[in-house]
Amino acid sequence: KQVAGEEVLALGRRIRDVVQAPDGAVMALTDETAGKILRLTPAASQ
Repeated sequence: KQVAGEEVLALGRRIRDVVQAPDGAVMALTDETAGKILRLTPAASQ
């Protein structure tokens, strides 16, 4: 797999790891004592 693009997101958290889910969503793990898993998906078209 190759990087197709790059976008800076202001999440307000330090990210420890990023993976792509089977459905194409991006999953990010935050670097906190009680870390969170963030699921990033494209915004719905209007």
